[in-house]
Amino acid sequence: MHNKGTVVAAAPLAILLVLPILIIALIAGAGATTNEDDCATGTGGTAPDMGAETVGDTALDPDQMSNAATIVAAVRSFKPTSNNSYAAVVALATALQESSLHDSPEGDRDSAGLFQQRPSQGWGNLKELTDPTYATHAFLKVLVKVEGWHDMPLTQAAATVQRPRGDLRGEYAKWESLATELVSRLWATQATGPETVPVGLGAGGTCPTGHGEACPPSGSAAERGLQPNALAILRTIHAEFGTHLYGGVGERTTNPTSDHPNGLAVDVMIEGWNGANGKAEGKKIADWAVEHAEQFGVDYIIWAGQSWSAARPAWKKYTHRSGATDASSLHVDHVHVSVEPGDAGACAAGTGGVVFPIPEDSGYIDQQNWGKPGGSWANGHTGTDLSVACGTPVFAATSGTIIINTNAAWSGRWLVQVSTAQGKLTTWYGHMQALHVKNGQTVQAGQHIGDVGGDDRGANAEGNTTGCHLHIEVHPEGGSIYEDNIDPSTWLEQNVGRNRSA
Repeated sequence: MHNKGTVVAAAPLAILLVLPILIIALIAGAGATTNEDDCATGTGGTAPDMGAETVGDTALDPDQMSNAATIVAAVRSFKPTSNNSYAAVVALATALQESSLHDSPEGDRDSAGLFQQRPSQGWGNLKELTDPTYATHAFLKVLVKVEGWHDMPLTQAAATVQRPRGDLRGEYAKWESLATELVSRLWATQATGPETVPVGLGAGGTCPTGHGEACPPSGSAAERGLQPNALAILRTIHAEFGTHLYGGVGERTTNPTSDHPNGLAVDVMIEGWNGANGKAEGKKIADWAVEHAEQFGVDYIIWAGQSWSAARPAWKKYTHRSGATDASSLHVDHVHVSVEPGDAGACAAGTGGVVFPIPEDSGYIDQQNWGKPGGSWANGHTGTDLSVACGTPVFAATSGTIIINTNAAWSGRWLVQVSTAQGKLTTWYGHMQALHVKNGQTVQAGQHIGDVGGDDRGANAEGNTTGCHLHIEVHPEGGSIYEDNIDPSTWLEQNVGRNRSA
């Protein structure tokens, strides 16, 4: 990594990933037309082609587009490059070559992240390098030390930072056109200044309730797994108050009484929390969350040993259930915001572990036809049909792992299953005209997984249908279509709203 004879103070990156694999990974993106961030970001396997976004002549899935937006935002927030869009082109082309814009904790040797940087070579630890904003800033810190980088051909600038194997130094050039097109789409939307707010922000600079994907990504790994109102409030706090460290779902699955495992809570860590400036910053964020509580569906807030609840809109003394009095337990070093699952436009308005699979105010009719023969179900209907307008959002009734079956013709193009665990409760969803999830993705209860279809028996039919409706099945033991299924109408009536953890 040399700058006209001067050694740049950064360590070399790993040898680039094998090119054919990267190209396949890039053009095979099979994402939904709606960003995965609708509720929770999964990291599972491949899915059928659900309408990847085309940039130039390349199809990019929602994860790639989200990472591209994060890189551009990181360039804008890095002071030396905040007004230099060429830096964003160089960074995007580099990430396309190194990782195909997929943020991975694995790579050649100990390489990780969008730029495949190596902890062993001083780029940062694994957690930092899989934070897209950190990784982009690490790349930029080296780039701006390269004398004349802004006048170099892209592949030279990128290779000077990355230091790939000699025969691969020119590979970055192939991504320049795509990177330039991405920047042309994303740069202007992230302009900052006294008369502008980030793209997607509504009046007052806030995200639309329940649609955090409309705000520019914060770049924080804490976004993963958040339900829509939590995602919206994290991104808006980031836009309003600048960069902080955030806590989201994290490694908290062993604490089922917390809102964190359900993707319903955000922790905003306060730097210098024990000083006057830190205390003032925490108070501003906490007060802002109270002010916007109705808009974001805020349930409660904890800050500096005090708690506020939407059900009791006043601050009162907070005591941790364990009796602990350290700064973290009393939320002195961070602001904790818990939200309701979301509105009908994104996640179902439910109360926890089981959520009704379509908006309860959508005017649906429960046909209650489980077990009844008729039409295409001569031996008995294996689920129940919820008749409602085509295009109505379909929500995951429980948290779990997505399984997409493309060989169930009766269901249409896709039969989607949400499995809580092998051999355990699995819910099935049929006749959807659009999907917003990937195979293998982890979703939260209430996550928008697709849209109702099945409008007729003609060209637009989704399987065996005679009208728009969702076919839902419930399999307590995860069995096949003719095994262990129970009446979904009764199951939903018994379970919706009864598993909310406080």
